This record gives sequence, C-alpha cells and structure tokens, in this order.
Amino acid sequence: MNDSLKRIIVDCDGVIAGKDHGGDYSKAPPLLHGIQQVNKLYDLGYEIVLFTARYGDRENGN
Repeated sequence: MNDSLKRIIVDCDGVIAGKDHGGDYSKAPPLLHGIQQVNKLYDLGYEIVLFTARYGDRENGN
C-alpha cells in the first residue's frame, strides 16, 4: 500500500450539498460544515474525489 497516497471520496448530497431541493439540484443549499471539512482535508494533502448518484435513477427518459 502506498502510504503517501491520501484520497477521500465524498458524496455531494448530504455532505456538501443539502437534500432539500425538490429535485432541482441548482437549489440545493451548501452545507458549510461539510465543505469546511473537505477543505481541511484538501489542505492536509488529501486528493478529493466527488461522487454522486444524481440523475442515476433517470434512465430511458425517466
């Protein structure tokens, strides 16, 4: 294992963006505490990977 590699995978919804948006992701409120924590990890040298399943259930026009 590479001890110098520091990576964290962060979900958008509920971590850095609120879930109260009624399906309109542009209205998702920022979650400042989560954003601050991600920024701290970045400052400590972590690679930040954003992960989301947004629109994941919308297949074939659904």
